Amino acid sequence: MNENPYSGLLSIIRGKDQSSDTYACNQVIGRVVSVTPLIINAAGLELDEDDIIITTSAGATVTVEGETAVFGSAVFPVGSSVLLLTPDFQKFYLIAGAN
Repeated sequence: MNENPYSGLLSIIRGKDQSSDTYACNQVIGRVVSVTPLIINAAGLELDEDDIIITTSAGATVTVEGETAVFGSAVFPVGSSVLLLTPDFQKFYLIAGAN
C-alpha cells in the first residue's frame, strides 16, 4: 500500500524527519521553467512531475493557460519563483509562489 504523500508533508511541517529523531526541513526556492510538462529548477536540480508533490495550499486542480500553470487559485507563470520543502532532496513539496 502506498503511503499518503501528505503524511510526509505533515512530518516536515511539524519539524520532525520521519526517518529519525532529528528535525529537518529544507526550504528551497525554485523557478518554473515549463508548465507542459511541469519543470522547476531548484537546488541545482531539474525537477519534473515525478519529483514534485503539489500541496493543497498550492492548489489541487492543475490547469494550463498558455505558459502559466494554475494550481487552484495559485498562478505560476514560466519564470516565476516557487517555494518548495524537501526532507531529503528527493521529493519536493510545492508550497506556494515566492513572488
